[in-house]
Amino acid sequence: MIDAHVLPGLPSTGPMADHLHMAGGPPWSEGHVIRFSDDATSDLIVNFQNGNGYATKNISWNDTGKFVIIAKGASYFIHISNRERSCFVCDFGIDCRITPDAKNAFVATYHDVLMISLTGDTCWRTHLAVDGIEFEDVGNDTIRCQIWMDPPDDWRAVSLSRANGEHG
Repeated sequence: MIDAHVLPGLPSTGPMADHLHMAGGPPWSEGHVIRFSDDATSDLIVNFQNGNGYATKNISWNDTGKFVIIAKGASYFIHISNRERSCFVCDFGIDCRITPDAKNAFVATYHDVLMISLTGDTCWRTHLAVDGIEFEDVGNDTIRCQIWMDPPDDWRAVSLSRANGEHG
């Protein structure tokens, strides 16, 4: 099992850090720094560029060696054993849930829900809300969430199809 530990900054000694950025540019500053470690491999340190949101979360993808990282809104997919597949997913991420069968992850932003595959590809993106999405339940076929609508300034329940992101 791979553990993810948040570091207070880039270490001055030890392995060099990988850098993941929203636009793929050079690392100009420290962001959300994580040390990934397990008993079988050497540690991996990754500096994730922070976004412009408020949420910061590290979501393990059910012991698959994959993670979804939200760094102040900037959302990333990281594959520990195949780092070439690691990538920026979206800005303004606020939450992430993994399906019970562990085949997909769902990322909520202020406005959209995205479905991510095991390879890190975005399968679909559905625009839903004006100012927030909260997951209620993520199943193998349906995603239930609350979305904030403005106007009329209230939360509404929505169900999404896992197959295509359509809602009813």
